[in-house]
Amino acid sequence: SSTADALHSVIAGSSAVVALTTDEANDRGAFELNHQLIADVSHRDEVAELQEIVDSRFRELRKIFLFYAGDSGTVTAQTATVAPADLHRLVVDTQLAMPGVVDRETIADDFAVNALDSRRFVAALIRIARRRLPSEESVAASLKVLLESHLLAFAEVPDDTMMPRAAVDDAPLARLLSEFRNDIFKVFRAYCKDPDSANKLGADHYLAVLRDSGLIGSDLSETNALRVFHKSKATVASTGLNFDSFLSALFWISAFLLKDPFQRPATKIKQIVFGRFLPAFRTKYKLSAPSFE
Repeated sequence: SSTADALHSVIAGSSAVVALTTDEANDRGAFELNHQLIADVSHRDEVAELQEIVDSRFRELRKIFLFYAGDSGTVTAQTATVAPADLHRLVVDTQLAMPGVVDRETIADDFAVNALDSRRFVAALIRIARRRLPSEESVAASLKVLLESHLLAFAEVPDDTMMPRAAVDDAPLARLLSEFRNDIFKVFRAYCKDPDSANKLGADHYLAVLRDSGLIGSDLSETNALRVFHKSKATVASTGLNFDSFLSALFWISAFLLKDPFQRPATKIKQIVFGRFLPAFRTKYKLSAPSFE
């Protein structure tokens, strides 16, 4: 679809021009193929070509792997793991699920482990590609189709190059956020219950403010909200969000909830913060912020 193509272009374009970060560079080795894990679906002489494909999409694969790795807040692929249930969620998200071919049971049968490290995760994708796309001429061709037509088009991973930098780059949004920063802070502060810090929002109260604002629901689960929480923390070791981190979380949530790639990031933020979040608390906290449609 045109939407999927546009999203793919955004992801592919961003990775083509941005140098690897230190964390990304350190994680390159974590995505080296282990032929023993895919020996039943590929020959050893195919490994080099498969590795080349994995390397060409390393940044995107790493991003997807860490996103589906759960709620640990881990920023390194060397220690993160993906549970089979979350691998199944990825399969569903990317329209790869097929009863009896690629489903919860076949994933459990293929990987009788509680968690998949990065190498097992890549091996799982290769096995899924071959099982789900058997008509392709080779394992490498199946993997390419899986990446291009499924993972890169549909995986629910906000684009790092767009959020939350958009709030700084968009002058009208920056002015709006500056003008009504006190309103957002008033809500944030009301939910800060940490006994050690009056301005730290722990995970439980972060979920509470999202539930009370109506942002958690059918389109945003608590599990995904917690993924945003860990992504937004100032440091991996942080146990809560400061105010700037909370703003970052709202920006990420706007990207998660509003997936139209043709809609500007700043517009998404305005719709979520001023169209849904603040209006939910306007009466209770006597806020002055206007609504945004």
